[in-house]
Amino acid sequence: MKRFFVIILLSLFTITYICGQEIKKHVVQRGETLESIAKNYNISPTELRNVNNDMEIFYTGLEINIPIKKPTVVSNRTELSPNSDEQFLKTLTAYMNDCEIADKLFEARNYSKAQKQYQQIIRKYNGVLSCEEALYGNALCSYNREKWKSAIKDLSIVVNNEDCSQEQRNHCKKLLVKAQSYRDQQLENRNNLWGGLFLTAATVGVAYMNAKSGSKPTSGTLTSNTSTISDSNDSSTDNGGSSEQTFKKSSKVCRRCNGGGKCFSCHGKGIRTDNHFGTGVDPTHDCGVCGGDGKCPSCNGTGKQS
Repeated sequence: MKRFFVIILLSLFTITYICGQEIKKHVVQRGETLESIAKNYNISPTELRNVNNDMEIFYTGLEINIPIKKPTVVSNRTELSPNSDEQFLKTLTAYMNDCEIADKLFEARNYSKAQKQYQQIIRKYNGVLSCEEALYGNALCSYNREKWKSAIKDLSIVVNNEDCSQEQRNHCKKLLVKAQSYRDQQLENRNNLWGGLFLTAATVGVAYMNAKSGSKPTSGTLTSNTSTISDSNDSSTDNGGSSEQTFKKSSKVCRRCNGGGKCFSCHGKGIRTDNHFGTGVDPTHDCGVCGGDGKCPSCNGTGKQS
């Protein structure tokens, strides 16, 4: 409605615009520099210095002058060409059409494309129009995209821009406080993440160094254990002792007798004292599993898996 009203006024009255200059005040914020302020107001550092001749020291809280170039209304009785009105009207109409496209993208929550459109509008019409609507839309896109660093910058531009409406500036001021809080939390989480990664890397490094330094003793211990096993096997053989220990250490031992070679039912005695495996009624009889020889029927007394 606002845009339509402007078009009607420009159509009913012959108005021409010339480029004038206006001075506004700006209070230097923390982190701002002469160059960053000049960039935010689309002027050069030289232009900024020219209107602040007494600015010998630059510090936070300093109030400086900002030269603002904006269209100034003059009488239609001037010697300017009548085509100036028509050209400005075309420019204003094109600006509003471009803003409508960006607004629709924003309403559809396509913040990425909307922001590209707003930024293109600002570059295209900067110096001719104040572009307050595009600046406001661009700031809201940064906030909704959760680009906190960019959001703080874009919201600050709107807050400090007197061409923007008071409603826009107040809204951006509230969002700016939230964006700064989110940014601080983001930096804290990032620092905690890097701290955790550093601690993990240090722990892994220490474990690796310990493992590397302890590799030789581990190898010696293994060799010693192997020797002990061999010695044990030899001594068992020399003593005529059963090769049971040797079989137990073998990977191919009989599963039924566990390498012992004895019948798992009568335990190598060859007899049973019940009637379950034997025949007849005699309570003492040959083992029905091994047939009375006391050998494991699965490995035939060898203790090895067949």
